[in-house]
Amino acid sequence: MELFKVSLPAEKGLDILRLDISSTEKWGVQISLAPLTHQAMRESAMELFQRAVDVPEQIIELLVERSEGVPYFTEEMVNWFIDHGILDTCGEQWCFQPD
Repeated sequence: MELFKVSLPAEKGLDILRLDISSTEKWGVQISLAPLTHQAMRESAMELFQRAVDVPEQIIELLVERSEGVPYFTEEMVNWFIDHGILDTCGEQWCFQPD
């Protein structure tokens, strides 16, 4: 995989992203990462919920299965729970709201 130089010129006060694919200059390093194990994802999910009270086991399993070993997706699903009022984070202890 080749990485290409990207320039960010300012035109008319706006930053416009341009990809210079004609450049032969390579930059950066590609790092291949394997998905986290089931156990590592469980630990990650539990860490995200360290302030939560009575986290349903179904929630942990949902996060582990749906994230497919990618911690970023686990964090985004927790943010979705918060944004949709499923997880109340207003108090010192977080809690899941009933249906």
